[in-house]
Amino acid sequence: MEHAGLQATCGRSPGSQSGVRRSPAGCRSQEATPEGADPGGSAGRHNWTDDEVVRGWRGNVEENLEGAWGKLEEAEFDPDSFNPFETDLSRGEGYCLLTLQIAVWAAAWFVRNEPFAAPEAFPNEVFQRTGPWTLSWVAMIGHDSDTYGATAGPMIAAAHDGLPEEMTRGLAALEGGLDGHRHGCGRDAR
Repeated sequence: MEHAGLQATCGRSPGSQSGVRRSPAGCRSQEATPEGADPGGSAGRHNWTDDEVVRGWRGNVEENLEGAWGKLEEAEFDPDSFNPFETDLSRGEGYCLLTLQIAVWAAAWFVRNEPFAAPEAFPNEVFQRTGPWTLSWVAMIGHDSDTYGATAGPMIAAAHDGLPEEMTRGLAALEGGLDGHRHGCGRDAR
């Protein structure tokens, strides 16, 4: 669905040197509401849509949306404050949110292109590599690192215009092993 008139208004965390906003939920879009649609509802958030599937989903989750928005708004996304190596990864709720926090953390450190202080008992050389190798930091987190990497990887690849060939060599999806076609990924796929 195209969103004519979509404009985002975002702010940074007070005192953040990173240039990364504290919470993506702090970024509220202001859309032109279609004529006759009700822009009100859950704290004025976007309740209107012409899409029957979205309306059905909204009906199923409406009672939980306000709490979910609150958790998203409270989540820490500033890479100067959030450290996945000092975070309780076994918390019983918010695995999707935690995965997003880790992906944003990794992407922000990728953009900085600076080494990360190796956590205690971790090999320092892994955290000295920067750029797309920030993705290896995500693997070191453990717990659900495959999911964290599946989220952080595309963000880092998008910011880097692909991943180095040595990181993707042998992946079936890139070698045509999934459906017989080579899938485009990275600079050499163009």
